[in-house]
Amino acid sequence: MERVKQALAALEGDIRRLGVAFNSSEWEHISQRCKFVQVPAGGKIQNQLRVADSWIFLTDGIAASEQTWPDGKSTIARFFETDHICSNVTSAWTRDFAQDDLIALTDVTGLTIPDEIFRREYLEGGFFGLYLRYKLMDAHLFAKELICAKTSGQTETRYQFLEQYHQKDNGQFCVVLNHALLRGISAEMIHWWFLNFPRLKVGLKDVPGFEGHRVPGYLLWHPVDHLSAELLGPLGPDGVAQPGCSIHIREAMQYDRYGWKYPVDAKLKVFYVGCDGWAMGKTLPLVGPVMMLRIHFKDVYENGQHIGVHYHYEVVIGASGKNPIARFINKRITGQFGPEFFAAWHRHNVIEVGTFENFLQALFAQRDDLSSLEYRRAMNPNLPSPDTQQGYDKALFERRLKGYMNTDTPYEFQLYQHTSFL
Repeated sequence: MERVKQALAALEGDIRRLGVAFNSSEWEHISQRCKFVQVPAGGKIQNQLRVADSWIFLTDGIAASEQTWPDGKSTIARFFETDHICSNVTSAWTRDFAQDDLIALTDVTGLTIPDEIFRREYLEGGFFGLYLRYKLMDAHLFAKELICAKTSGQTETRYQFLEQYHQKDNGQFCVVLNHALLRGISAEMIHWWFLNFPRLKVGLKDVPGFEGHRVPGYLLWHPVDHLSAELLGPLGPDGVAQPGCSIHIREAMQYDRYGWKYPVDAKLKVFYVGCDGWAMGKTLPLVGPVMMLRIHFKDVYENGQHIGVHYHYEVVIGASGKNPIARFINKRITGQFGPEFFAAWHRHNVIEVGTFENFLQALFAQRDDLSSLEYRRAMNPNLPSPDTQQGYDKALFERRLKGYMNTDTPYEFQLYQHTSFL
């Protein structure tokens, strides 16, 4: 019972950190109806995750939810890392006879809470309630065209980038992505953004119903899919990102179309922060990297004039090697981060990167006083339509993709902790 109370206290802390009013009058009674569970790495919690009955809160570890169907086939519904954070484990309870199990990739500690209690205390008045209020704001953002033509949700993607997904024999996969030239901004601005974006608050000046409201800068980066981002120590001077710190990201790919079908709720370690790029990912003891995202950016000049930024992105997901442990991990990771996920990520990334053209120059100009950042439509730069833009460097794209296809050590080829190869 004492461990149940400790887990509930961690949950209460999550709610309070969101600035949401918390009703604790019933928590002593609630603790009598909760179950504390511990699962060693490789173990399962069988038939415990039916959302109709209860929600599970994992307080540490890396796990996946697995759905087993009457014909014996199973699918991985979600792969995630937890750290004193409420995790809504995707369940198949509304479908025909599927069983929902939790697979622990590392030691996992969990807590189940009756569904009606979770909805009242957390979903309706806390984390997701706050999210829905942000969604209301998003509708105004689109209506007032705060997103430029390059990233408009109504017109889908207005320019093309070069992207390809390659899966290796052991289940590990790599994605290479080369964006169209980003106009009106510099590499210095992007570097400043990555140092600071999780801690930025921006005042919206001409969004109906939200005049004067301060919202996370992370929402401007993708008003539909982004929810929250938080930097965790050790941090650099004034709380900026630096190698060795972590970032906790919550988002959902194409939320307006798919809802929570492609969620991301992950704490990633930052491995590289430089004037030429950014790298973040996760590693497992005795296994090594199992996910790494490396971003490269570089100023581009033509006839001595600055014309934009070359933005190049590479992702490697899965453990290296062909041993049973690597295959076990990769099978479960691709249950969430597979081809369908990255098809949804395609549009997400166009919007995320494309919005730099819209807001970044305006925020960077206010960098000397982060306490009073503001954004309004008049700050949008008057840029030509991006209809004819293509990926900036096809030769680089093809060279890097071929390299991933030919290597057995993708993380070494990725050079995620090194200076940019651009």
